[in-house]
Amino acid sequence: MNSTKPPFAGTVAATTRIQQSLLTAATRTARLWTQGPTASSDDPRFADPSWNRPDLAFARTSFGIWSDLVEDSADALAEIDPQLGLRSGFVARQVTDAMCPVNSPMLNPEVVRETARTRGRNLLRGAANALGDLRRGRISHVREDAFELGRDLAATPGDVVLRTDLAEIIQYRPTTDSVSDRPILMIPPWINKYYILDLSQRNSMVRHLVDAGYTVFMISWRNPSGRHRSMGWEDYMILGPLAAMDAIGDITGAEHIHLVGYCLGGLMLQTVLAHLADLRDRRPASATFFTTPQDFSDPGAVAPFLGPDGVALMELVMEANGGFLDGRNMTATFNSVRGRDLIWPYVISNYWLGRDPKPVDFLYWNQDSTRIPARVHSYLVRRIFREDLLTRPGRLQLLGSPMDLGRIDLPTFAVATEKDHVVPWQSAHRMGALLGGPVRFVLGESGHVAGVINPPEGGRRGYWTGDDAERDPEAWMSSATHHSGSWWPEWLDWLEQFNEADVDPPATGSRRHPALCDAPGTYVVER
Repeated sequence: MNSTKPPFAGTVAATTRIQQSLLTAATRTARLWTQGPTASSDDPRFADPSWNRPDLAFARTSFGIWSDLVEDSADALAEIDPQLGLRSGFVARQVTDAMCPVNSPMLNPEVVRETARTRGRNLLRGAANALGDLRRGRISHVREDAFELGRDLAATPGDVVLRTDLAEIIQYRPTTDSVSDRPILMIPPWINKYYILDLSQRNSMVRHLVDAGYTVFMISWRNPSGRHRSMGWEDYMILGPLAAMDAIGDITGAEHIHLVGYCLGGLMLQTVLAHLADLRDRRPASATFFTTPQDFSDPGAVAPFLGPDGVALMELVMEANGGFLDGRNMTATFNSVRGRDLIWPYVISNYWLGRDPKPVDFLYWNQDSTRIPARVHSYLVRRIFREDLLTRPGRLQLLGSPMDLGRIDLPTFAVATEKDHVVPWQSAHRMGALLGGPVRFVLGESGHVAGVINPPEGGRRGYWTGDDAERDPEAWMSSATHHSGSWWPEWLDWLEQFNEADVDPPATGSRRHPALCDAPGTYVVER
């Protein structure tokens, strides 16, 4: 039997779906005119009770009909071409989010009330906020002076003990009388500053680990300048994790190190581990990955930017920027995929209501963007994301080593988050099938940042655990156990089994690696 898809079958299917959407919209419109608007809405954007007034309810219900039609019709184009469906769906969501009546200062009840109360002064303040954002080239989520690095954020005491051309290595000072004999090296993504792992003291993962009796080292990636434009993936491996591991061994005398990678830092960690496995280097004691993508057939909400046209355009933009991806471009991209949460609420609050944004630490970090050398970003997008070569044994070679994730036989702790728009949790779950050692998989509630930075104090977000990380993700989820509170204690209990002894805290730095300056160092403040 011939299973080939008939010519124009996709066009016929798409046309049928669009016709169904039009018919549904017509029926709903007729009901709107004959029976009136719906009494209420489940959309949180319309939570203000005034949206249930007849006039505003009519606008609300009309918008719902129109936006559903636009998005359903755009998504139908996936029947013709999946990439076309991704792009059209993305554009449709941008348009419908922008056209939501909540965003109109003449319709939004809160804006109307505030304008009447202040006699328009809110709009004058908002205009000043808008001009400031125009100069900065972005919508402000947090005021630039809301926090100070080294005082409010990135404030865990430590010292820079190594400075390479791409990274500073921070050693944090102990707070306990004894520490584990196996230190921890943390590898953050290079598309933002490292202090997502060392935010305010109440939710600093670094502080939590230090207080738990670990000697913690952190890579603080440099914000590269023009002379770094030729730097590639291997340079980041050598001048980041590999240099750090050598320094840690010299400073602490430890023969084994726990390694932690967050998001793209996790991909960097995998390439380093595959290289070390090829060299039979047994220094890694365990590996921990936070929201690290593994299934590149589903790259999440950034998929519309990873098509051939999107990648080519990105590379033209990087060339025009002097061989870099400007951090503002990356931030704008991630904000756009969640415009309903990260763009329009701030337009309403900052510009229409004339308010200053609230001082939220992880939002401050999110807008503290960095540049990325074009060679590094193109390698990531083309070789790892589009061609999916890292998960195919031997298809990539780095530092002379074939990349074979199956040779990474370390005990591994992998964390994903349920509502992650950047790395779908099903993608991160694939790690259990790719790595050669046992994988403990944990699924946290919330998203890419809030699901990871979830300290035990407060315990607002829970998590799931299961027994077999190699199973299909949906099968894993069906039998997983939900737990209240933070997954951090579960991780610390897991790490403990791979330690051998408690020892006296090591000195800060060594003769070969003296302390150069206090944390957070110099690279993190470079613009």
